[in-house]
Amino acid sequence: MNPLQMVLEVGCEEIPSRYVDALASELAERLTAECTSARIGIASLTAGSTPRRLTVWGDVRAQQQERVAEIRGPRLEAAYREGQATAALAGFLRRVGQRPEELTEATVDGKRYVVARRREPALPAAAVLPGAVERAFSSLSLPRAMRWGAGDARFVRPVRWVGLWLDDRVLAVELAGIPSGGTTRGNRTDHPQAVAMGSAAQYLAALESRLGVMLDGKRRRREIAECGGKLALALGGRMDAEPDLLSEVANLVEWPVPFCGEFDPRFLTVPEPVLVTAMKVHQRYFPVLTDTGKPSLLPYFIGVRNGKGEAMEEVRHGNEKVLGARLADAEYFYRQDGKTPLAARRHRLAQVVFHTRLGTYADKVERMQAIFRMTAPQWELGGEEEHQVLRAMDLAKCDLLTHVVEEFPELEGIMGGIYAEQDGEPAEVAAAIRDQYLPRWQGDPIPAGRVGQVLGVIDRADTLVMALAHGIQPTGSEDPFGLRRAALGLGRIWTESAIAPSLGLGELLEQAKAVAMANLEVTSVVALIVRRLKSAWTEATEVDLLDALVAADDRLGTLAARAAWLAERWSETEFGGYLTVAKRVDRVLGERRNSVSGGDYPVAEEAELRDVTDRLAAAAQGMDAWWAEIPAVIECVERFFERVLVMDPDPAVQSRRLGLLARLQTELGRFWDPEQLPARGS
Repeated sequence: MNPLQMVLEVGCEEIPSRYVDALASELAERLTAECTSARIGIASLTAGSTPRRLTVWGDVRAQQQERVAEIRGPRLEAAYREGQATAALAGFLRRVGQRPEELTEATVDGKRYVVARRREPALPAAAVLPGAVERAFSSLSLPRAMRWGAGDARFVRPVRWVGLWLDDRVLAVELAGIPSGGTTRGNRTDHPQAVAMGSAAQYLAALESRLGVMLDGKRRRREIAECGGKLALALGGRMDAEPDLLSEVANLVEWPVPFCGEFDPRFLTVPEPVLVTAMKVHQRYFPVLTDTGKPSLLPYFIGVRNGKGEAMEEVRHGNEKVLGARLADAEYFYRQDGKTPLAARRHRLAQVVFHTRLGTYADKVERMQAIFRMTAPQWELGGEEEHQVLRAMDLAKCDLLTHVVEEFPELEGIMGGIYAEQDGEPAEVAAAIRDQYLPRWQGDPIPAGRVGQVLGVIDRADTLVMALAHGIQPTGSEDPFGLRRAALGLGRIWTESAIAPSLGLGELLEQAKAVAMANLEVTSVVALIVRRLKSAWTEATEVDLLDALVAADDRLGTLAARAAWLAERWSETEFGGYLTVAKRVDRVLGERRNSVSGGDYPVAEEAELRDVTDRLAAAAQGMDAWWAEIPAVIECVERFFERVLVMDPDPAVQSRRLGLLARLQTELGRFWDPEQLPARGS
């Protein structure tokens, strides 16, 4: 029996671009699962989507697959008494509508039951498919849900039409309160009216050829990139086709038609980040950059129209007018900001709330500077750099009070760096202010300069300590205060820059806690930072070792080097010997880890163990030198346990030997905690 062609279309008001692809893919997955459960043979479904529609199509069998259902009845001993049917069996036979001779037996968990087998009818796909579609649609996980009209239906945007075709039949189904019909619609510009479709094949053929709808999102992205690139090339430049913006714009239109526009070259005197942000973020335009040398902005942009339409010159003129007004505002704000130096705005930070429970930005700046002064020697900065850090902290948040950042919040920090440079601040200070929010996301670089790195670490340390101390913390997928991002930024800056190699993470957080006078166990902050580092590191072995490394030594400035060093030796045979010794020492000590060593060691094995422990401690300044002593330690410990009774009946002897092992345990865990190392081979 030949398969039938099926098409499902859910037409909506414009779905937010970031949800379009995911919703279509999930609808295909859910429908496949529901059809399989309903015994409808279905080929791999294809998902297509635009901002106004989710479409799924594929081939299905004309009818269900046959199935023989087994209905379990009473246990055999309850069904028959002395060879005669019991009332229990009679009731079962009435329920299944069968005679005793039609029953069979089955053994389940060692118990025998009577079983009725009943062949279930194979219904036509047309009778079963609507129910599968309704269940699949209602089970979609919606990032946002809204109601509309007088009903209780909910979806990410109001549903306006539904179509379900099976070959040349239109099947009845109801989704979000909207009954299906045999019509679809084209893009808003060219074909906004409803158009009747008599079959699935007609729908798929007409959507692109007649109705101006390109269902393939990847193809829309290619169309924008290729056509926009040609337009930019004709202007003597190249289109800044940032992947995220390209994906967003592709899911804002159903039929992309790129066009070029221009703006007054006078606006090029405004800092480039302002112009680019106005184009990309506010208007979803693609800037045009020079194609040679260091890229710089040209007075053009590439926009994307939805649909072919007419009067492209009017479209271009309208978009140029809108962008011109936006850039004129930006130019005015920028000129106004230039009349007041950043430093003159500092006192007004007392009026800007950082968080209702965490005080103002002036409070935050004072805490940051206090933390830095308490830890200054450990950052290993020169005297001039220390002044630059304090100055950068003083000015870091001042751009929040500028007109440009008020209009373009995305430029926070960036504008501060620009204004600091224009005010004649040292280049290191301007760069630190500009880079203070790096890294913003995975793959983003860390601040390039040491001043910016220190600023970034201390800023985030204060935020994390203050937030967690006041009960503000990420829960599930929610993190409105960006604490996970702050934790990852702190960890990445410190590990990737190797600043402050002698300063421990716990020590810095304790200083932040003291400055904030907060009631908090800093271990919770350390745990959050380590979890975020695990999410960012790519080497699986190093990720598995992070907990053990930080537990023994929380100096993040050396963490990356220590993790790489340990990962290299993790699979060595000698490392297995080290672990055996470390775990044996742990078992013998048990809860007596605070035993104190000292005094004379009259037994040769005791003196030998003291000497190898001394050498191990002396070599702990470098991991290679420390590791070179481990073979001698392994041999010495094996002889010690073979020849010496640690738990000697004499309390003084026992204490002396436990003290030796306690000291050895400390030195064996100098760079990591052996107890927190994962099982080898896991």
